[in-house]
Amino acid sequence: MIERYFTAGRRFKWTVPQAAASGTDGAIIDNPLIAHGPMTYDGLDGRLYKQTTTNMMAQAQLGLTMGMHIPYSWLAYAPGRTTRLSAAGDILTGPMSGCIIATWQQGGKHYVGHVGTTEDTTQNDRVKATFAANMPQNTSGFNPGSGVWNIDAPGIMAQITGIKAWIQVALVTTNNQCHSILMLKIKNPNEWVVGGIKRVDLMDYDDIRSKFLPRGRVL
Repeated sequence: MIERYFTAGRRFKWTVPQAAASGTDGAIIDNPLIAHGPMTYDGLDGRLYKQTTTNMMAQAQLGLTMGMHIPYSWLAYAPGRTTRLSAAGDILTGPMSGCIIATWQQGGKHYVGHVGTTEDTTQNDRVKATFAANMPQNTSGFNPGSGVWNIDAPGIMAQITGIKAWIQVALVTTNNQCHSILMLKIKNPNEWVVGGIKRVDLMDYDDIRSKFLPRGRVL
């Protein structure tokens, strides 16, 4: 479970994978093969990492070394469709803004899905309604992007200069814990520092349906 690596102030070299091809049919598809390079540990940033005895002991126990690869599987974002990946380890996906990340059991497998909403209202309605109509009763989900982080809050953006951009990344661990990670881009395009990580509560089947179906519509 890689969530322990994402303490605020840890730096990583990582190229964020591109989105997959978009679709207009709202279909649920297997995870497209999107190239994604390694995420490698690149040390600590003293502007965000607190040099306390507890933190330093935890750092030593993790065994992180410069250039160490952080293992993960990548779930692609496909605008207008839901991508799904059978969980085989920790899964990252993003960048996140308002999409729901869902998890469910089906056919003896544990799936994680990225419901690919867009700015197009018609596409949004179709991808949400399609997923709501097909998701198993054991489905749960979370929103790792909307309202989780206030990037203007003291203690995040105010403490570090030279930020080029920021993204929110979703993490679903092997034991189905769900997190939102704030990543801040620094210097070169592939250099990032963790702004923080938060565990996000799961919505149940009924909560997701209520968010995905237009008011008054029943499938």
